[in-house]
Amino acid sequence: PVLLTIQRKKLSNCYDYTSTLSLNKNLKLFTVQLVSTNNVACEVFPLAVTFNLTLKQPVFRRSLSAIVNNFRYQNTTYVEFDASDPALYKPSTSLEDFQDEVFAVLHIFTYAEICQLELMLFENVKSDLSNCFVALSAVLFQSKAVLTVTPSKVCKLQVVSNLINPQSFIQSIVLILDSQQFIFDQMQINEFIDAYQNNLQSTFEVTGVEKLALLRQLSFVTGMLQLVSVQGTLTIDLNYVVSNIKIATVDDFWTSNMFVTYSNNSFNVIFQQNESVSAPEVAQLTFDRCILRFYGYTSKYQIDEQKIIEFSSSQRFWQIPCTDSNCLQFLEDANAGESAMGIDFLFYLDNEFVKIFKGDLKFVKSCFELMTVIQYHSKSCLSVTHSDDCPLFHQVAQVELNILTIDSNTFEKHELLDIIITHELTEKCFDVNLHLHQGDLAVAVVKSGLVEAKTVVTKFLIGNDNENGIAAITVGAVVGIVCLVFTILDMIVTTKTLKKLKKRQSKNY
Repeated sequence: PVLLTIQRKKLSNCYDYTSTLSLNKNLKLFTVQLVSTNNVACEVFPLAVTFNLTLKQPVFRRSLSAIVNNFRYQNTTYVEFDASDPALYKPSTSLEDFQDEVFAVLHIFTYAEICQLELMLFENVKSDLSNCFVALSAVLFQSKAVLTVTPSKVCKLQVVSNLINPQSFIQSIVLILDSQQFIFDQMQINEFIDAYQNNLQSTFEVTGVEKLALLRQLSFVTGMLQLVSVQGTLTIDLNYVVSNIKIATVDDFWTSNMFVTYSNNSFNVIFQQNESVSAPEVAQLTFDRCILRFYGYTSKYQIDEQKIIEFSSSQRFWQIPCTDSNCLQFLEDANAGESAMGIDFLFYLDNEFVKIFKGDLKFVKSCFELMTVIQYHSKSCLSVTHSDDCPLFHQVAQVELNILTIDSNTFEKHELLDIIITHELTEKCFDVNLHLHQGDLAVAVVKSGLVEAKTVVTKFLIGNDNENGIAAITVGAVVGIVCLVFTILDMIVTTKTLKKLKKRQSKNY
């Protein structure tokens, strides 16, 4: 028989000796960082290249392989080798038996070329225990809280049971919501560990009606997932923030036309109930007190305003003064897009919590710090003071006036007018008398493309149409007087000229 051998062209000095081999045991992944020498001769490699990694330690049956189909000599700087297949290992060994490597050889080859790289630098990548989860979220219902866990895989060595590793395991799991604690039972702990090891998103239910009733009354809830880890003789608390916590509420209780804007030194909250849903929901409740609450929070500041009200489905506007330092700092963050806001109805009976209806509010910037509507016989004018937070400053935009009267449930839109927001702009008029009264609302919407700014107006004045007439008469009178004066002066000059001519004529005769 004839033995065929492949003669490959050997390439040398393609990569620098500072190229590094690293291992992440949690991910069961070897990674080679390639440091190119920019050798032009090594640019002959095609797109498809095979990498073989040979390790010195007698744990593996064979070399680890990886194929890269988009190889670029100058640009390919990392190559990963999966070490999760049990068939890679010799009997009774695993990756846990792999110690720090001191020497490895990397072969890079195709059908025509081959390159060898000796790896002298090895790094054992430690787990970043602060990033064990991609996401943690919770929803608080009346009788249960549901936690959703999305693992990141990087803590597989730590999130194990004592059956797998008696020296390092998860002993207990606690969900902490505000000041309330919910402890996982052993079955939930086992399910949690299994889901983490298999990189599966999972959900867990915890109960406690009294605890949940206290939590559901809060404007917002903070949360922490605590894993109690036994590591040798030590017990360590691993704490992870539950960043997304929602209080379950009735769907469609509110309409979508809800927002908050800031003008006239106040937060102006527009909210509307979907009466076909809210009316029957509230009708079935027994309560003796109703609280309306507006709240907002950023990473640094919080605001919370509430008042006892007589519940009515027609309530739709709340103006909340905002002049103290905390509120103004919150407003600054809100203008930077870093806030969350909401509005609640809370119901109580004999001081016992009954139910909550929560609504999300969108914060919309305003182009005007102050605004008043002045109504004349045949027009209505917006008297304005600009705001430096206007997102459309010095841009060509359009202004639309939306009216919500005290007897209506829907906004009535009035014509679009071209506008440019400047320091000099003080007034913009519509050719219609809006006939607005106390209790009505006007919303000036300035928009350009997808960008909108809104200003809520509740101050309506009656303009004096006679002022314009008097002004016109006054101007006309002044013009007439000036003309009369010039006429008289002209007559005087003419008379004097005629007298002089007569005197000259009499002398000649």
